[in-house]
Amino acid sequence: MAKPKVAIYWNASCGGCEEAWVDLAEDILKVVEAVDIVLWPVAMDFKRKDVEAMEDGEIAVAFLNGAVRTSEQEGWSKLLRRKAGVVIAFGSCAHLGGIPGLANFYSKDEVFDAAYNYLPTVENKKGTTPQLSTKMPEGATR
Repeated sequence: MAKPKVAIYWNASCGGCEEAWVDLAEDILKVVEAVDIVLWPVAMDFKRKDVEAMEDGEIAVAFLNGAVRTSEQEGWSKLLRRKAGVVIAFGSCAHLGGIPGLANFYSKDEVFDAAYNYLPTVENKKGTTPQLSTKMPEGATR
């Protein structure tokens, strides 16, 4: 009989839930004896197209940790909801929003400004922020 398929996906989080899996150390081998891990981007190379090719409900359980903060994370969460029989919100960020969920109390501009300009641990006297594109001799990148 085939082993049940399991997916583990990391949205916006501190990484503690992924660390819980890794802390199993060699006992992770007992897990893979019992289940077939079909998605775990933090530990193995899987592609979205591989999950999309699966039948709806083919994955027995999908563990989602971390808060959904981006459209990419929302897309993955919806895809896994379709492909899995059961979805488990794994950890406080997935369950209640955790630290990433605090950003919901502010606008996108306020979060950006805090991260790059005025938090106590920020040293950014030049006001450097991420660039949307870079000009190079070969052309602009985006």
